[in-house]
Amino acid sequence: MPRKGASEDLKAHIPFLYHEGYPVKDLCHLLGIKKTLIYNVLGQYQQLFTVSNPYKYSCTVGCPCALNQADYAFLSAIINH
Repeated sequence: MPRKGASEDLKAHIPFLYHEGYPVKDLCHLLGIKKTLIYNVLGQYQQLFTVSNPYKYSCTVGCPCALNQADYAFLSAIINH
């Protein structure tokens, strides 16, 4: 699990240092982070060319935002009351 609170600035150093030739093990020691975070950032950087997640606040996960028949019945009962 990536370290909570890992700043965007810290993440921005990972691809640069990696491409300068630092192995993942050395980056872990140098930056004080786990290799999971390094691999996640490198994978995201390779795929999206950014270290921050552009979909962070997107509504692409979770239940669909649609009401079902029971929801309509409940809301109708509240309105009629």
